[in-house]
Amino acid sequence: MPLTTYNDVAVPSFMYGTAWKKDATARLVHLAVESGFSAIDTANQLIHYQEALVGEALQALALKGFTRDRLFLQTSLPRSTARTIVRPTMLRPISPLKSDSPSPVR
Repeated sequence: MPLTTYNDVAVPSFMYGTAWKKDATARLVHLAVESGFSAIDTANQLIHYQEALVGEALQALALKGFTRDRLFLQTSLPRSTARTIVRPTMLRPISPLKSDSPSPVR
């Protein structure tokens, strides 16, 4: 039985993880998607992830035809800040990721 999100989108079993890629994040996300990955895992944790660089890669990929509806984005928040930013985050687009869809789209 496949895992699905709250809105019945299938969660891919294999994702490209963006932790610890630092300044190479955008280039490596771009390369991963061009190489066949359709799912990206990131997080709003600046010590380990660079979500803004994932967003830059997504914008560049969109220009090459890899549109948002073809990609599954998974992101998370550190527990320490979740209470203060979850509600505001869910009420606006995911700005670091430069995505207009906060929920999974496939």
